[in-house]
Amino acid sequence: DALGVYDLSDGFKKHKVVELPSNPLYMVISPDGDTASCMYSGFIAVFDTESAKIIVTLPADKSALSEVEYINNDTIIYAGIDCVKLYEISNDKTLWTGKPCTAISVSQDGKTVAAIYKDEDIATIYDVATGSVKAEVDFKGKHQSVTVNDVFANPNDNLFEINADGTLLGVSFA
Repeated sequence: DALGVYDLSDGFKKHKVVELPSNPLYMVISPDGDTASCMYSGFIAVFDTESAKIIVTLPADKSALSEVEYINNDTIIYAGIDCVKLYEISNDKTLWTGKPCTAISVSQDGKTVAAIYKDEDIATIYDVATGSVKAEVDFKGKHQSVTVNDVFANPNDNLFEINADGTLLGVSFA
C-alpha cells in the first residue's frame, strides 16, 4: 500500500515513498515531472515528486477503470464522483465538470478531451478551455470491455485514445 518513486538516471534506486491507504490503481506524472497524480480506491492523490508530500487528495469514482490525466503542469482532468472534473492544482479549484466517466484521453495540444464511462456506448468530446461538449460519438450499441468487479481490478484491455489535434478517436470494443 505504498507508491515508490524511483530515479532511473543512474540505475534503479528508490527515490521517495508516498504512503497511500490502499493500492495504487493508475498513475501519471506531470509534463515537467514536478508532480504526479495517483488514483487509488476512490481517491486521487496529487503529490510533489521531489518531497513526496501529498499536495491534495480528491474524491474520485470508485471504479478501478478510473483515470486521471494532465492537461499541463498545473491542471488535471479526472474521473470524479459522478462527473469528469478539470482541476487546477495551484489554486485548489475545480474549473469545470462534465458527464460521468472512467476512461479519459487528452489531445497532445491539450485543447480536447475525450471521456467515456465504463461500458457506455457514447463517448463525449470536450473543449478543455470551456468544458463545453464539442461532440458525442455514438458507438451504436458497441461498448468497451468492463470486468465483473471493476472496483477491484482493471484488466487494462481497453484502448481509448484521441489523436494530437483532437480530430480522431481510437476505441476498442468488447
